[in-house]
Amino acid sequence: MPDFCQKAKRGVFFLVKILPFLICLGMAVAFFLYGRDLSVEDLLSYTPDNPFLAAGLLLALYAVKSLSVLFPLVILYIAAGTLFPPAVALLVNLAGVAICVSVPYGIGRFAGEAFVQGLMDKYPKVRRMVEGQRKSDFFLSFFLRVVGCLPGDVVSLYLGSVRIPYLRFLAGSVLGLFPSLALATLVGVSVTQPDSPMFILSVSCTVLLAAGSAVFYWLYQRRRNRQGK
Repeated sequence: MPDFCQKAKRGVFFLVKILPFLICLGMAVAFFLYGRDLSVEDLLSYTPDNPFLAAGLLLALYAVKSLSVLFPLVILYIAAGTLFPPAVALLVNLAGVAICVSVPYGIGRFAGEAFVQGLMDKYPKVRRMVEGQRKSDFFLSFFLRVVGCLPGDVVSLYLGSVRIPYLRFLAGSVLGLFPSLALATLVGVSVTQPDSPMFILSVSCTVLLAAGSAVFYWLYQRRRNRQGK
């Protein structure tokens, strides 16, 4: 009887641990089937006129995005910039990003590193970069976001699974994402005036930031490969 109870407890615990991943899988499949062509215009057409409801919807969508590596985060940045004044849009996007990185972090922390092992086998670069930068948890969280060439959801899952302190993880992640968040928000603010200096400058800076992140990541990988030889 004790053995049966012990096995039952292990079975229940296992189901509880895999439930978040089943939810992730379901959300990813649903988005793949129905939401791949989602645009800013589509999102705005479903947004309520009440600003509080609109903000609540965007925050809910940030939570949904956190459960799917397929959902484009920049759409939410731009949508907030289109719906709200710049300062309010930045606050909504900052709150949304905090939610977006926290949900997979919590899943990874609860499930543990052993359970996330299979996912990490598909993304060995995340593991290598984490192992090479563990001297500072804050800098590691910041660095992985600035690079921008790694799936953010996977990064959060893994950092949660290795139990990076949450406040350091959150501060580093939000700070690392802030440049792209701010620029995309300004794109949304000025999207109805594509010939305005704000729109042209914010789009140009967004492109330069993406290119700079890609070059930085390439140089980092090249340096690590040389050190490994």
